[in-house]
Amino acid sequence: MAKKIETMTQIGEYISRGANAFLVQEYKICLIFITIMGLIIKLTVDQKQGWGNFATAISFWTGSLTSIISGFIGMKVAVFSNYRTAYKAQFSLADAFKVAFRAGCVMGFALSSLSLLVLNTLIIIYRAAYTIDPSEKDNLTTEHCPADAKYYECPQAGDSLISSVYEAIAGYGLGGSTIALFGRVGGGIYTKAADVGADLVGKVEQDLPEDSPRNPATIADNVGDNVGDIAGMGSDLFGSFAESTCAALVVLASSGHQRFFASQFACGSVVDKIDDVKWCTDADAFLFYPLMISALSIVACICCAFFATNLMSVKENNQIEKTLRYQLIISAAFLAAALYLAGFLSLDVPDNVYQIGLLNNKTDINNFILPKENSVAGVFDTNNVYDLTPGYSYVCTMSGLVVGLMIGILTEYYTSNAYKPVQEVSESCKTGAATNIIYGLALGYLSCVIPVILLGIAAYISHKTLGLFGIALAALGMLSNLAVSLAVDAYGPISDNAGGIAEMAELGEETRNRTDALDAAGNTTAAIGKGFAIGSAAFVSMALYGAFITRSKAAPYNVPASDAFVITDVQVTDALLFSGLLIGAMLPYAFSAMTMKSVGKAALEMVFEIRRQFTDNPKIRTGEVNPDYERCVSISTQASLREMVGPGALVIITPLLVGLVFGPRAVAGLLPGALVSGVQMAISSSNTGGAWDNAKKYIEAGKLKDGDVIKKKGSDEHKAAVIGDTVGDPLKDTSGPSLNILVKLSAILSLVFAPFFQTTGWLVCPLNENPPPNGQFKKCD
Repeated sequence: MAKKIETMTQIGEYISRGANAFLVQEYKICLIFITIMGLIIKLTVDQKQGWGNFATAISFWTGSLTSIISGFIGMKVAVFSNYRTAYKAQFSLADAFKVAFRAGCVMGFALSSLSLLVLNTLIIIYRAAYTIDPSEKDNLTTEHCPADAKYYECPQAGDSLISSVYEAIAGYGLGGSTIALFGRVGGGIYTKAADVGADLVGKVEQDLPEDSPRNPATIADNVGDNVGDIAGMGSDLFGSFAESTCAALVVLASSGHQRFFASQFACGSVVDKIDDVKWCTDADAFLFYPLMISALSIVACICCAFFATNLMSVKENNQIEKTLRYQLIISAAFLAAALYLAGFLSLDVPDNVYQIGLLNNKTDINNFILPKENSVAGVFDTNNVYDLTPGYSYVCTMSGLVVGLMIGILTEYYTSNAYKPVQEVSESCKTGAATNIIYGLALGYLSCVIPVILLGIAAYISHKTLGLFGIALAALGMLSNLAVSLAVDAYGPISDNAGGIAEMAELGEETRNRTDALDAAGNTTAAIGKGFAIGSAAFVSMALYGAFITRSKAAPYNVPASDAFVITDVQVTDALLFSGLLIGAMLPYAFSAMTMKSVGKAALEMVFEIRRQFTDNPKIRTGEVNPDYERCVSISTQASLREMVGPGALVIITPLLVGLVFGPRAVAGLLPGALVSGVQMAISSSNTGGAWDNAKKYIEAGKLKDGDVIKKKGSDEHKAAVIGDTVGDPLKDTSGPSLNILVKLSAILSLVFAPFFQTTGWLVCPLNENPPPNGQFKKCD
């Protein structure tokens, strides 16, 4: 036993060193990029906002560093737990499951808590540094207000600065999503280059078992699970949290009259005019509502995290997926209560009805309100508002939570080999690899249908209830389950690594069977995590799009309206907007092509290297000599760092170039095009790859029969399944997961740079694309 423990810890150390080496090299490149990008933000966005400092740039750097730390924490937790899971698998399935799931919980709660702590701290610092107390009369904007004006006739009084502060904080989400892009793409290329090479040469050509220590790419393959599925996924979901929260804050803070309501409900002061506005420390508490959702969600997830490891017992293989599914359902039930409590604490107001002077009428209002999207800037109309109450906000957040849970369950159905879709894919392997690929592609396309319909229903309900802010709340509702979803998702790669370590350390067939069962469930949970990330990306992108439109309706801070392109209407029939829509719909295809080809090029280098080692030293094949693992690790590292630049540049440069040349109206078409196309491609890619992987494991488990003959490893059916799995690897672990970042990053980038786009749009005037019916105004010389 002591010898086996030594071998396991040594293998774990190899994996840890490889993951550390890659992340250090990747983050060095990222640090150079974010330094340059931050300076660009300073010279464009911050300068246009009139800050004269680095407000948005500092937010961007803060988000980037937090995302880097999140990815690093996830990787450390995983490499600390993988060989411990393998060790426990020698004794019982239940013990191994507990180690893997608890490791995922550590990662989930650490990342979600860290992201909330940093964002909350940033908001407190910025508000203290930049906002103006409305009780200081001389600081209020009253230039266009008559002396006897009601507060609502000057809705920007004292509030335009508040709105700009939250727009600067949106840089936090941009930083997180930028690092997530490089983490997902770079890590995905790394892991799939090693995985594809190991499968094609090791399994198909050399007929070696999976994760055999005689395969030169085995260590690189296990390293890839940590840098792609763990570090990349951690940065990805951190980015989703940051972006959805920032989108909600921007939309909420952009409603200038909200500060007036806060002064009434928090301080109990009833006033009609600007000069009578009073203030108190609790007056802006409602602006922390999005943060309250995340905070109480973490508490709710903590309360139910013990369910899978303490109340449920995993003694049989078929109990693993059931336990994880029940964990998601139980956490959703706890979160349902937490979401209502968040709305009650942040948005509930005293029972008495305030008589508020609105324009020329007296109107009874005792709740917060939001102007509708078709409201005219600077004009307040009580008949054109949404009621922002705890009840209505709860409808929006619950729609996101319920749809997120349903997408997770549907993803399990389409990717688990316990259900008919994947079993049909396995059966198709009887006639070869071609039919396997045909069935897998059909499964992926079909798996888009119900999730997209559910997303559409939730988006409709949320928008009808609270407009664009309702969409942002739906995104936060779906992400309220972030801690548990991260735990369930991280469980998969940890179990996969444990299986590799068990094989390399020769822990025996029984141990390997246990880790295979954990890994098979892990493939499904990883697919569930990807489905969750893609679904939340759809809402996050829509929320960010709403924030972008809201932001673009007004001129940048301290910029005259005659010097800015201001969007007053969004029409699909507008030629410039429709052109942007088509270009946006093309982006996911171009991005997928680049990432798939990058994996292919990197895998080609890996295949040649593995073949060279087997040819130069035949004793590697017999196990008499150890392979050169470090050479394969080096190839994956160099190839992934080189190949991640192109797809990253495509995502970042495209919206910047479109906005710079054609202004915000073209960007208003680009973003929904990328959203509609990207979400469906991402769902299809992830589920297709996951189904092929589990179809292979279905055969390896001896569950496929042809009459009375059981088809197992080494059969023609298994080889066909391996080919399908190899094709699906870059789909489910590189292109698919990265597409949701493309959708989010394009939107958050456009939101942050919106003030810059409004003052550039170089070709709008020369092309005569600035007529009033199209809703974009600027004085063209």
